Amino acid sequence: MKKVLSSRGFTLLEMIIAMVIFFTVLMIAYVITLTISTGFELQNFIENVQADTEIVMFKINEEIQETNPYYVWVGTYNDPLFGGASKMLLAFPVPRDQNNNFTMKSNYYPDYKKIIMYFPYDNMGVEELRRYEIYNFPSYYLQTGFSFSATVSVSSITLRGIAPILRNSGEVVVSNLGEWTVDSSSGSPIRINLSIGSSSIPGGGTYQFLLSTYMGARNKN
Repeated sequence: MKKVLSSRGFTLLEMIIAMVIFFTVLMIAYVITLTISTGFELQNFIENVQADTEIVMFKINEEIQETNPYYVWVGTYNDPLFGGASKMLLAFPVPRDQNNNFTMKSNYYPDYKKIIMYFPYDNMGVEELRRYEIYNFPSYYLQTGFSFSATVSVSSITLRGIAPILRNSGEVVVSNLGEWTVDSSSGSPIRINLSIGSSSIPGGGTYQFLLSTYMGARNKN
Protein backbone atom coordinates (compact mmCIF):
# COMPACT_ATOMS: atom_id res chain seq x y z
CA MET A 1 0.00 0.00 0.00
CA LYS A 2 1.42 3.34 -0.97
CA LYS A 3 1.75 5.99 1.85
CA VAL A 4 0.74 9.49 0.88
CA LEU A 5 2.57 12.37 2.67
CA SER A 6 0.63 15.55 3.31
CA SER A 7 2.13 18.72 1.92
CA ARG A 8 -0.17 20.94 3.97
CA GLY A 9 1.66 23.92 5.57
CA PHE A 10 0.70 26.40 8.32
CA THR A 11 -2.42 28.40 7.74
CA LEU A 12 -2.40 32.16 8.20
CA LEU A 13 -4.50 31.84 11.37
CA GLU A 14 -2.07 29.34 12.88
CA MET A 15 0.88 31.62 12.12
CA ILE A 16 -0.88 34.58 13.75
CA ILE A 17 -1.69 32.53 16.88
CA ALA A 18 1.92 31.29 17.07
CA MET A 19 3.27 34.84 16.75
CA VAL A 20 0.89 36.12 19.44
CA ILE A 21 1.98 33.36 21.84
CA PHE A 22 5.66 34.02 21.07
CA PHE A 23 5.45 37.77 21.65
CA THR A 24 3.37 37.28 24.80
CA VAL A 25 6.02 34.99 26.29
CA LEU A 26 8.72 37.44 25.18
CA MET A 27 6.91 40.36 26.86
CA ILE A 28 6.43 38.44 30.11
CA ALA A 29 10.13 37.56 30.18
CA TYR A 30 11.02 41.23 29.54
CA VAL A 31 8.76 42.49 32.35
CA ILE A 32 10.20 39.95 34.80
CA THR A 33 13.77 40.89 33.84
CA LEU A 34 13.00 44.63 34.10
CA THR A 35 11.35 44.20 37.50
CA ILE A 36 14.31 42.29 38.89
CA SER A 37 16.78 44.82 37.45
CA THR A 38 14.81 47.79 38.82
CA GLY A 39 14.62 46.10 42.21
CA PHE A 40 18.39 45.74 42.38
CA GLU A 41 18.90 49.34 41.20
CA LEU A 42 16.44 50.65 43.78
CA GLN A 43 18.10 48.69 46.56
CA ASN A 44 21.52 50.00 45.56
CA PHE A 45 20.12 53.53 45.35
CA ILE A 46 18.60 53.33 48.84
CA GLU A 47 21.80 51.89 50.31
CA ASN A 48 23.86 54.69 48.72
CA VAL A 49 21.55 57.42 50.05
CA GLN A 50 21.65 55.93 53.53
CA ALA A 51 25.44 55.61 53.42
CA ASP A 52 25.81 59.24 52.25
CA THR A 53 23.62 60.45 55.12
CA GLU A 54 25.58 58.46 57.69
CA ILE A 55 28.91 59.74 56.35
CA VAL A 56 27.80 63.38 56.66
CA MET A 57 26.48 62.86 60.18
CA PHE A 58 29.68 61.10 61.20
CA LYS A 59 31.77 64.00 59.88
CA ILE A 60 29.72 66.63 61.72
CA ASN A 61 29.83 64.60 64.93
CA GLU A 62 33.58 64.16 64.62
CA GLU A 63 34.05 67.93 64.26
CA ILE A 64 31.72 68.87 67.11
CA GLN A 65 33.54 66.55 69.50
CA GLU A 66 36.65 68.73 69.13
CA THR A 67 34.99 71.89 70.37
CA ASN A 68 33.74 73.20 73.70
CA PRO A 69 29.99 72.77 74.48
CA TYR A 70 29.76 76.52 75.12
CA TYR A 71 31.07 77.24 71.63
CA VAL A 72 28.32 75.47 69.68
CA TRP A 73 26.10 78.10 68.10
CA VAL A 74 22.69 77.36 66.59
CA GLY A 75 20.44 79.92 64.92
CA THR A 76 17.26 80.07 62.85
CA TYR A 77 17.10 82.65 60.09
CA ASN A 78 14.49 83.72 57.54
CA ASP A 79 16.36 82.99 54.34
CA PRO A 80 15.54 85.21 51.33
CA LEU A 81 17.13 82.61 49.06
CA PHE A 82 14.26 80.29 50.03
CA GLY A 83 11.52 82.90 49.89
CA GLY A 84 11.88 83.84 53.56
CA ALA A 85 11.55 80.27 54.86
CA SER A 86 13.22 79.51 58.20
CA LYS A 87 16.58 77.77 57.84
CA MET A 88 18.91 76.57 60.57
CA LEU A 89 22.56 77.51 60.93
CA LEU A 90 25.10 75.49 62.91
CA ALA A 91 28.53 76.91 63.70
CA PHE A 92 31.38 76.09 66.08
CA PRO A 93 35.16 76.66 66.32
CA VAL A 94 37.65 73.81 66.01
CA PRO A 95 41.37 73.59 66.84
CA ARG A 96 42.44 72.88 63.26
CA ASP A 97 44.60 74.91 60.89
CA GLN A 98 44.26 75.28 57.11
CA ASN A 99 46.07 71.97 56.64
CA ASN A 100 43.61 70.35 59.05
CA ASN A 101 46.32 69.77 61.66
CA PHE A 102 45.19 69.75 65.29
CA THR A 103 46.51 72.90 67.00
CA MET A 104 47.33 73.45 70.70
CA LYS A 105 48.61 76.33 72.80
CA SER A 106 51.77 76.13 74.89
CA ASN A 107 49.67 75.11 77.90
CA TYR A 108 48.27 72.22 75.83
CA TYR A 109 44.82 73.76 75.59
CA PRO A 110 43.15 73.69 72.16
CA ASP A 111 44.05 76.60 69.91
CA TYR A 112 40.89 77.35 67.94
CA LYS A 113 41.92 78.43 64.46
CA LYS A 114 38.72 78.32 62.43
CA ILE A 115 34.95 78.27 62.62
CA ILE A 116 33.04 75.58 60.79
CA MET A 117 29.56 76.56 59.67
CA TYR A 118 26.75 74.52 58.10
CA PHE A 119 23.87 76.22 56.30
CA PRO A 120 21.49 75.32 53.43
CA TYR A 121 21.89 76.73 49.93
CA ASP A 122 19.59 76.77 46.91
CA ASN A 123 21.52 75.74 43.81
CA MET A 124 19.15 76.34 40.89
CA GLY A 125 16.23 74.72 42.67
CA VAL A 126 18.22 71.94 44.34
CA GLU A 127 18.56 72.39 48.09
CA GLU A 128 22.03 71.66 49.41
CA LEU A 129 23.73 71.64 52.78
CA ARG A 130 27.02 73.50 52.53
CA ARG A 131 30.01 73.63 54.83
CA TYR A 132 32.08 76.78 55.31
CA GLU A 133 35.47 77.33 56.97
CA ILE A 134 36.10 80.76 58.50
CA TYR A 135 39.56 81.84 59.63
CA ASN A 136 40.80 84.90 61.55
CA PHE A 137 37.66 85.36 63.62
CA PRO A 138 37.62 87.82 66.57
CA SER A 139 38.86 86.53 69.92
CA TYR A 140 35.63 87.56 71.67
CA TYR A 141 33.92 84.58 70.02
CA LEU A 142 35.58 82.48 72.74
CA GLN A 143 34.77 84.78 75.64
CA THR A 144 32.16 84.06 78.28
CA GLY A 145 28.82 85.64 77.47
CA PHE A 146 29.45 85.96 73.74
CA SER A 147 26.21 86.26 71.77
CA PHE A 148 26.39 84.72 68.30
CA SER A 149 24.59 86.51 65.48
CA ALA A 150 24.44 86.35 61.69
CA THR A 151 22.86 88.24 58.82
CA VAL A 152 21.67 86.14 55.90
CA SER A 153 21.17 87.51 52.39
CA VAL A 154 20.66 85.88 49.02
CA SER A 155 24.36 85.90 48.19
CA SER A 156 26.18 86.02 51.52
CA ILE A 157 26.23 85.26 55.24
CA THR A 158 27.74 87.84 57.57
CA LEU A 159 28.80 86.80 61.05
CA ARG A 160 29.46 89.33 63.77
CA GLY A 161 32.84 91.02 63.23
CA ILE A 162 33.64 88.88 60.15
CA ALA A 163 33.63 89.84 56.47
CA PRO A 164 30.67 88.53 54.42
CA ILE A 165 30.97 84.90 53.33
CA LEU A 166 29.77 84.13 49.82
CA ARG A 167 27.15 81.42 50.03
CA ASN A 168 28.15 79.74 46.78
CA SER A 169 31.71 79.30 48.10
CA GLY A 170 30.87 76.59 50.60
CA GLU A 171 31.64 72.92 50.19
CA VAL A 172 28.59 70.86 49.17
CA VAL A 173 28.22 68.07 51.73
CA VAL A 174 24.60 67.16 50.89
CA SER A 175 22.70 67.50 47.64
CA ASN A 176 18.93 67.01 47.49
CA LEU A 177 18.65 68.04 51.12
CA GLY A 178 15.37 66.97 52.67
CA GLU A 179 15.47 68.01 56.32
CA TRP A 180 18.09 69.88 58.32
CA THR A 181 17.17 70.77 61.88
CA VAL A 182 19.35 71.32 64.94
CA ASP A 183 17.86 71.21 68.43
CA SER A 184 20.03 72.77 71.13
CA SER A 185 17.23 73.46 73.63
CA SER A 186 18.64 70.96 76.12
CA GLY A 187 22.19 72.29 75.87
CA SER A 188 24.73 69.59 75.13
CA PRO A 189 24.41 67.19 73.46
CA ILE A 190 22.51 68.73 70.58
CA ARG A 191 20.17 66.75 68.36
CA ILE A 192 20.53 66.88 64.58
CA ASN A 193 17.96 65.64 62.08
CA LEU A 194 19.30 65.20 58.58
CA SER A 195 17.59 63.65 55.59
CA ILE A 196 18.74 63.23 52.00
CA GLY A 197 16.20 62.63 49.27
CA SER A 198 15.86 62.41 45.53
CA SER A 199 13.12 63.29 43.07
CA SER A 200 14.23 60.65 40.59
CA ILE A 201 14.83 57.07 41.66
CA PRO A 202 14.84 53.75 39.78
CA GLY A 203 11.26 52.76 39.04
CA GLY A 204 9.96 56.30 39.55
CA GLY A 205 8.77 58.15 42.63
CA THR A 206 10.74 59.81 45.40
CA TYR A 207 12.77 58.57 48.35
CA GLN A 208 14.01 60.27 51.50
CA PHE A 209 16.17 58.83 54.28
CA LEU A 210 16.05 60.54 57.68
CA LEU A 211 18.77 60.11 60.27
CA SER A 212 18.45 61.62 63.74
CA THR A 213 21.23 61.55 66.30
CA TYR A 214 22.61 63.33 69.36
CA MET A 215 26.02 64.98 69.19
CA GLY A 216 28.01 66.34 72.08
CA ALA A 217 31.06 68.57 72.27
CA ARG A 218 33.72 66.97 74.45
CA ASN A 219 36.50 69.50 74.64
CA LYS A 220 36.12 71.45 77.90
CA ASN A 221 38.95 73.92 77.37
